[in-house]
Amino acid sequence: MTSALPSASQISMALDVLEYGQRPREGRAHCYIGDQISFSTEALGRYFFAGWNPTAYDLLLVAGVIEYCDLSKRRSTVHWPRTFQVRIPVHDPALWNSPSVVDTLEAAARIVTSDTWQFEFVRRQEALAIPPTQPLPLPNGVSYTIAYSDGLDSKAVAELLIEEFGPDAALRIRVGQTGKDVINRRAFIPVPFRVKASRKEASFRSRGFKFAAISAVAAKLGNVNRIIVPESGQGALGPAILNLRPTSPDYRNHPRFFRAMERFIGAVLEHTVSFEQPRLWSTKAETIREAHNVAGLSVNEITKTRSCWQKRNYVNFNGRFHQCGVCAACLLRRVSLAAAGIPEDDEHYTFANLSAPTVIEAAKPELNVRNPRGIEPHAYAACRHMHQFGQLKSNLGERFGFRGHASEIARATGAQADEVEKRLVELSERHSAEWQSFLDGLDERSFIKDLIRGLG
Repeated sequence: MTSALPSASQISMALDVLEYGQRPREGRAHCYIGDQISFSTEALGRYFFAGWNPTAYDLLLVAGVIEYCDLSKRRSTVHWPRTFQVRIPVHDPALWNSPSVVDTLEAAARIVTSDTWQFEFVRRQEALAIPPTQPLPLPNGVSYTIAYSDGLDSKAVAELLIEEFGPDAALRIRVGQTGKDVINRRAFIPVPFRVKASRKEASFRSRGFKFAAISAVAAKLGNVNRIIVPESGQGALGPAILNLRPTSPDYRNHPRFFRAMERFIGAVLEHTVSFEQPRLWSTKAETIREAHNVAGLSVNEITKTRSCWQKRNYVNFNGRFHQCGVCAACLLRRVSLAAAGIPEDDEHYTFANLSAPTVIEAAKPELNVRNPRGIEPHAYAACRHMHQFGQLKSNLGERFGFRGHASEIARATGAQADEVEKRLVELSERHSAEWQSFLDGLDERSFIKDLIRGLG
């Protein structure tokens, strides 16, 4: 049942999503379909390869609106969660306002962003011009869909799935930067919308909802039920277990969020989907190693991927994108590549020298990094996460509520709690061994080793 409406003082953003020519209600922020949230007619035609589906289009719009809100409203350092009240025009407001849909939508959005959401749906005023659809000649045997980004897990797991199920089993959706990549000579379906926001908030928790929504729509259109989530264990479980104040637990790739999305998708699209996490109990290094040794993914293909989350002022120099090298995603990447035995040139990173005594000294002098101290909190948090994930069996693990998290994972996966505890400890221990091996390769004066010594 939808929760009671918050008071005006509790609302972080009250937003009207508008069609052209409409005016927002007094006292409300607004964004326009076609401006802040824009759809490419050509991309829509390619995306809706099985024929036009207005409810699926509305779901993509909802995902875009959630992303717009998430990026546009900065979080408070005192009270991290926000409250959004949103009105969105859709084709079938009776469906969207039904408790089975709006309640499950609000629950899924709340879990993934840690915010409170209140949705109201109204009928579109203008008929949407239906784009000419472009049929996709799917081969026989398509059995799953996967949202494919520039990431390392994404590339590795895609190749492992080809090795297991063959090249014709996947329906792929491109969610990276260009939309032009081809894997094994098979093109991607593009994401057909873009969001233009002021980007006041960098945490971008709504990215998980976007990935899940576009994958589910593709599954509906392709009449498949399985959705593969490529994230490995540290990235899927660590952010929820080891959240650092004042942030809330990060459930973007957690089984709890995917169970909520399955309920919502079943209600709104009347299509059963199952988000599967085949690498949930593997480290990132194990996934990379298996993709390289078993599926034949080359070193060049592996090192061409991107992992960095940082903004461009840390990574864009002389028209070339680097990766920062010290955020949580970059540090896990570097540890995992080393553990998998994959050589990578430090030229890919802005803060390349991890044996340096300070984060600032780790930066390449020739890049002349602006405001280098701004990266320090990200680097220190990354080091703490890497170290602490390897200590889940210790007293530190109990401080982070290890047993409670294990029970939550068990409920979401249908497993026994004691089995999940055992597998979580084993994952933590293998991660710890990879992390320690990486530390052993750093100079004793490294800022990472200095920080770890302080953690005890």
